[in-house]
Amino acid sequence: MDFSATSIENLSVHHVGNIAMEDPLILSNYEIALNPKIGQILKDSFLNRFMFLGNSYQFSHSNSLQFHEIYNYVNDILGSNETFHNTTINVAKLLYEKSVHPKTKAGELYICKFKNCEYEGSYIDAVGIFKTESKTTFFDVKTQTQSFELSCQEGIDMSKFEKGCLILNKEKDAGYQVYIVDNQNNRGEEALYWREHFLGLSMRNTNFSQTNLLLNMTKEYITKQITNDFVVDRTEQIDLLNRSVDFFKNNETFDKATFEEEVFQDKTLIKSFHNFNEAYLEKNEIVFPDTFNISPEAVKKQVKSFKSVLKLDKNFHIYIHGNKDLIEKGIDENGKKFYKIYYDKED
Repeated sequence: MDFSATSIENLSVHHVGNIAMEDPLILSNYEIALNPKIGQILKDSFLNRFMFLGNSYQFSHSNSLQFHEIYNYVNDILGSNETFHNTTINVAKLLYEKSVHPKTKAGELYICKFKNCEYEGSYIDAVGIFKTESKTTFFDVKTQTQSFELSCQEGIDMSKFEKGCLILNKEKDAGYQVYIVDNQNNRGEEALYWREHFLGLSMRNTNFSQTNLLLNMTKEYITKQITNDFVVDRTEQIDLLNRSVDFFKNNETFDKATFEEEVFQDKTLIKSFHNFNEAYLEKNEIVFPDTFNISPEAVKKQVKSFKSVLKLDKNFHIYIHGNKDLIEKGIDENGKKFYKIYYDKED
């Protein structure tokens, strides 16, 4: 995304509390009138975290999108500026109704209409929905004639908003193209209210999301599930992680059968992964293709989380990047564990 030519056309702010905790819902009477300087600062603060897009989502409903509340509010915002503020009030009321989890924090809700977001070579409008839930202490230093005056106050660091959503005016009939930020993403039931209960999103089947999901699923199997089915040591797990990453780095297309054979190799291990794969997709209600084009962007993003480090007490970290047969594990006559490493040259 390129937001250099983007501007905020409309902005309304409301305060949304936790309805279950009897926090208030405070609705603004008017939308915010922005001067150019503040508008630029806010635009950068809201959109900087969406410059490099990750998984994309779409609005979805079990029956029809015509019954999806946020989808219809977005239609109104993109369709007319005259009803913008009244529509944002409806959005705030809906979020208030969904804020029932005890850990859901009160905060300010910002709803924007953006003009001229550059995406894939064209300029489009977008709708942004953001929520801040915490405040930071700021110090203000003022210069007097021969001294300084120091004061502090609480404020909001807009670059660190807790929850955000950017809806691009693309693929309207399919539920738009949506990207989200959530500092509690995938961390418990309290995080689901933003993505599922409030926004009502489902993941779009793109090369990026498919690559990202398969890598996540593979990592979870190797680091967590495999030790329940087999006796494996850490070096074998690291070797499987490395082979998984290498497959995605060295191939343009994912083929399920080829992936399983090259990475897991052993028939029993392949069957175990296959069973885990099916259970994972069924649990998360995901329909997944056996072949798709690999997204290099998703691979680059995920590689950082594939840890190929063997940690030994607090003394040593061994990074294993290649042939695991060059590292040998044993126990000496005193019962002390050791690793023996073979190499040709020292850099």
